[in-house]
Amino acid sequence: MQNEGADFTNTFRALGEDPGRAETMFSDTTAFTAWRGDWEARIAREEAPQDLMARVNPAVIPRNHRVEAALAAAHEGDLAPFRDLHRVLATPFSLAEADSAYAAPPRPGEEVQATFCGT
Repeated sequence: MQNEGADFTNTFRALGEDPGRAETMFSDTTAFTAWRGDWEARIAREEAPQDLMARVNPAVIPRNHRVEAALAAAHEGDLAPFRDLHRVLATPFSLAEADSAYAAPPRPGEEVQATFCGT
């Protein structure tokens, strides 16, 4: 995933739901296919592997570009983006089709170069 630049969250989630879809996230499918065979043999030893993958791999995470957009809107007095983000993140292991944009990694130009922790 790192060598290919694949999004870790979406790739892990796809592996649990449809490994064929996970393969589409790689340009070098030869390397993925070789790894997939080893992975499927290992995970087959687990009880209910698809259930296991769904339980431990969230469908959505608090991506920096979404958090920054919600903070910027709130700073301008618009809390709607924060409320939407909060609603989606309240159930990270299930994601309605209408909210699928929250699972997407940042597009070029949306990357957050620095974050600041207030804790």
